[in-house]
Amino acid sequence: MLRITNKEKDTALHEAVRYHHSKVVKLLIEADPHFIYGANSTGYTSLYMAVEREYEDLVEIIIDTSPSSDHKGIEGRTALHATVLCRHQDSAYKGL
Repeated sequence: MLRITNKEKDTALHEAVRYHHSKVVKLLIEADPHFIYGANSTGYTSLYMAVEREYEDLVEIIIDTSPSSDHKGIEGRTALHATVLCRHQDSAYKGL
């Protein structure tokens, strides 16, 4: 069930991040921490989405609980790029 996607290739994790459901994000990752949560059809990973939307609590959950999270985003950017582009200096210094 965790790997099922909609027509935009969003997983349940993408949707949980999109709507800022931190408890759901944590539960989904803990249910299958070794699954690589890749990008949707627009190129966004759940981590990239969380960084871009300034959901620092979700960024922390994803990084702390998912050793296999994909850090890529749109146009070859990484979550670190999103951090810098969105001027999230605090996140950049936390090890993104």
